[in-house]
Amino acid sequence: MNEGRSRSVGRSLLLAAAWLAASVGLAGCTAPRITAGSPAPGIALGATIERAGVLTSEEAFPRRPVTVRYERFRGGSETADRGAVEVRFAADPEGFRVDRFAFQSTPRGSEAGGSAAGGAPPEIDRRSRFIESADGSVLLAESAGGRDDVTTVFDPPAVIAPASMRAGETAESRFVPRSKESGGERRGNGEGLARVTYVGAQRVTTPLGTFDADLVLTELVLDFGVVKIERTQRRWVAAVSPGVRTVVAEDLVELQRVFGLTRTNRFRLAAVSVDTDPE
Repeated sequence: MNEGRSRSVGRSLLLAAAWLAASVGLAGCTAPRITAGSPAPGIALGATIERAGVLTSEEAFPRRPVTVRYERFRGGSETADRGAVEVRFAADPEGFRVDRFAFQSTPRGSEAGGSAAGGAPPEIDRRSRFIESADGSVLLAESAGGRDDVTTVFDPPAVIAPASMRAGETAESRFVPRSKESGGERRGNGEGLARVTYVGAQRVTTPLGTFDADLVLTELVLDFGVVKIERTQRRWVAAVSPGVRTVVAEDLVELQRVFGLTRTNRFRLAAVSVDTDPE
């Protein structure tokens, strides 16, 4: 392989690593489907039912500032690696901001949850910025973080929460992800496809309680040539107190395809506590 080819492949792999570090709540179109009855440590599910009326972007992507602490499970069994994650939703001069902080993981098979208290403070893991379109849809404009603090700009911004959707409806958007390091060095571009489907209503139980939630499926395909990333994510959004809605549970399957080889990861978040009046 010549030097130019090596550099090109190297850039593709580095860009893929940046995407793998991202957590923007999206998913891949050809990833294995997860049924409502799939086992998900930390999350208990009821039957999915069709909801009358529409789901608005305000319901699917709440605007009110809130901080949510989650128990995080990584893996596909009851002995999944566990940890804690804190997600902070806040207003931004240009729209909305979602910052994710990670706590130290708990060893696989441990009975305790993540080191959310009494240990090292959480570290910022991912910063995402969203904007609202003229019709009221919520769009993902930018995401930053990861080991190399890579910033990815979505051109045009990807639709995350359409203005309104009925159960069974799907919204699709295409974009070009443009990534660069904190020092300004470009990582390269790819091709992206996002699909958002409102599945319906479903009862979900987490350590925080039992909720009649709205289930939203978000799918994402990112194609960088030799590297392809496919993610499929389910998010349960529910009212946690009068006038306050947030994501109470999340289930993500991620496929990484590099040079014909495929690796599958699975992550889950289950809400533990909510601060509806964060500083």
